[in-house]
Amino acid sequence: MYDFLARRAIEFFGQVDTGEDLSYTLAKRNITQESLFSPVEDFVKLPFNPELREYNLWALESYRKLLGSLKQRSMDESLLLTELEMFDYLRKLSSAHTSAARPVLENLLEKWEGNDISVEVIDKLSQLYQQEIDLMDPADSIQAKEKTGGAV
Repeated sequence: MYDFLARRAIEFFGQVDTGEDLSYTLAKRNITQESLFSPVEDFVKLPFNPELREYNLWALESYRKLLGSLKQRSMDESLLLTELEMFDYLRKLSSAHTSAARPVLENLLEKWEGNDISVEVIDKLSQLYQQEIDLMDPADSIQAKEKTGGAV
């Protein structure tokens, strides 16, 4: 029941438009954007301490509590799926997401290699690769071939 309610809270807080930029709210708390992409063991220690109307921080606080609970109960596959879901939420921090998500996803892929659920990590990595390709200058065919492994 806790997992269900935590996910509902995340969904609710993610939909509320506060008009305040998440990066600004994090800066007020001295929390770096890159720290949001830390391994779960470190992420659950982040001091969000959201105030009543800081809905964007409440979403992260709900993720923090849910991830901590899943880790404590050794629900590793659910933990991975929730972490990947959180990375989607963090796309709103586009520059941090672009630079920090890929190494984390590559580490997760290595950790889950050989497990069926690794396809979920591969899916997120492929989305990141596609995003990188989409942002390339179309005239730079050499760079495109390097990124796509010559498939262009």
